[in-house]
Amino acid sequence: MAGSFALGSRGFLDRDLGWNPDGIFNGYLVTPYNRYGDDEKCRTFHRDLLERLTAIPGVQHASITTGLPMFSFFGSANLVAEGQTVSPGQEPLAMEASVSSDYFAVAQVPLRRGAFFPADLRADSRPMVIVNESLARRFWPGEDAVGKRVRFKDRDALAEVVGVVGDVRMAANLGRPETTLQIYRPLVQNPPRYQLIALRSGLPPETLTSAVRQAVAALDPDLPVANPGSVREALRQGLSNINVVIVNLAVFAGMGLLIAVVGLYGVIAHLTAQRTRDIGVRIALGADYRHIVTMVLRQGLLLFALGMAVGLPLFGFARYFLGRTMQEMPFPGIWLPAAILLALGMATLLASWLPARRAARVNPLVALHND
Repeated sequence: MAGSFALGSRGFLDRDLGWNPDGIFNGYLVTPYNRYGDDEKCRTFHRDLLERLTAIPGVQHASITTGLPMFSFFGSANLVAEGQTVSPGQEPLAMEASVSSDYFAVAQVPLRRGAFFPADLRADSRPMVIVNESLARRFWPGEDAVGKRVRFKDRDALAEVVGVVGDVRMAANLGRPETTLQIYRPLVQNPPRYQLIALRSGLPPETLTSAVRQAVAALDPDLPVANPGSVREALRQGLSNINVVIVNLAVFAGMGLLIAVVGLYGVIAHLTAQRTRDIGVRIALGADYRHIVTMVLRQGLLLFALGMAVGLPLFGFARYFLGRTMQEMPFPGIWLPAAILLALGMATLLASWLPARRAARVNPLVALHND
């Protein structure tokens, strides 16, 4: 099980996320309600800040959003598609994020159909959203989602779907999200008080920290930029425990295999020593070298089979339990337990062969005399 978890953890770190966290700077901002309680003030602040962020040397794309898909989008909403009837309380749940127009270029989320939000979108423009492929398939199977309209459960206005993007996965979340449906709303139409600055740059992201803080301070010197730095580094720190677990499990797995081999060798050697007289009699009656070796090896394989009869069900239970609690963990398939069985079988043969070879060379006269 240690090997399965270690390989699953490595696969979790290397899996396809549907977006690219490399080369992204992020930093958090909270605009206090007593100074930014009016939505128009927030929009003005966001517009001016984006202009300054885009002008920073080395920045390729700049965005303000409620969150990147690292741990969670920090928002969800119940949706109703136009023309579809849903029982009250049964409206599908979708993860929700408010994003500026360049967000998808920053995160490198691919556009499947339609278009991104226009850069000159206004607050009083027609309501619009961008949805992911899973939501498009769920609401309009076999149809083009672009041009369709949805309504948020707590709002009466219908929002038009202008684009469909690829699904993204939470980079540092081991559990399966509550829903695979994802919807993006224009920042200008839904200005938040808690926001994240996300910049894509060809420079090391952490080198942008000073310039970003200066850009924010030029607009409001009382606003601190929290946790600025590289998204990849933030993920590395957030998942550092997994790397520790991988190393520890690799060490424990190796030690466990060594202890199993040594223990099996000791058991077989002890049992073989107890049968010295029996082996001497068999050799005296004409048993050859191969017969004695086969007899001892069969004894070792019987112990191996008994161990597997107990260990395999426990492995299956542990694998099922971890799969249910860590649904984003890509555990290896049947090939891993098969490889482990083969390795343990070979180790069992080796641990049994050494006592078997020694037993097959016993002098029958000496064996009977010692007994």
